Amino acid sequence: MEETGSSNNGQPENLEQRVKDLTAELEASNRALEAFSYSVSHDLRAPLRKIGYFTELLTETYAGRLDGKGNEWLNKLDAQSKEMTHLMDVLLEFSRTGRKAPGKTRVEINAMVENIVKNDTGRDNGRNIHFIIHPLPDALADTDLIRQVWTHLISNAVKYTARKKEAVIEIGAEEKAGAVVYHIKDNGVGFDMNYADKLFSPFQRLHSRSDFEGTGIGLAIVERIISNHNGKIWAEAAPDEGASFYFELTPYTS
Repeated sequence: MEETGSSNNGQPENLEQRVKDLTAELEASNRALEAFSYSVSHDLRAPLRKIGYFTELLTETYAGRLDGKGNEWLNKLDAQSKEMTHLMDVLLEFSRTGRKAPGKTRVEINAMVENIVKNDTGRDNGRNIHFIIHPLPDALADTDLIRQVWTHLISNAVKYTARKKEAVIEIGAEEKAGAVVYHIKDNGVGFDMNYADKLFSPFQRLHSRSDFEGTGIGLAIVERIISNHNGKIWAEAAPDEGASFYFELTPYTS
């Protein structure tokens, strides 16, 4: 009798079905998480706005009647309210990033990076930041989403080189195996590669907030955008020796 299917009592078919089931479960969990994130960040805005309003009202109405400690508490309440609002904003941005399918077109990466460096960095605050920008091939990608990627990565490089007398940030690319691999390298504080698996997880931080401000969600947004473009992102670093981030995109070919 001729056998049909595979051997080993159908184990390959069972394994394939198991993988499909697990993939479906993961996709459903991700959709539920995105919906929850959107709901939380959206529904919390109203009470936060009220807290901010009444804090401002108290400050204006009773500022002259409160002692130093009372004013200090009001200022802290106002600061925490604004911090929570900011966290809601980035959480909402994270959930939206997961739902938006990239609309791919030609993206002139060189022009984009130069614009971000010129307008969105801290060179105007007196810092000595030296950018080295090599030729960057165009990519087939979503312009708005990829601008977010570069903005987050360049801002991180600027932030984590703040303690350097001269910050050096190098941006370049290499084409290989049908992809273009972009990189951004800095001479900042770096990090321990033993904790690299936390880099792209939401709200995970490798440096304390007292040392460097931030929400811990920027790299999670970057990873999600690159993943939605069927690419990957990774990093190499060492403490006090800087960090290098690499990510893949599809090159644009005319």
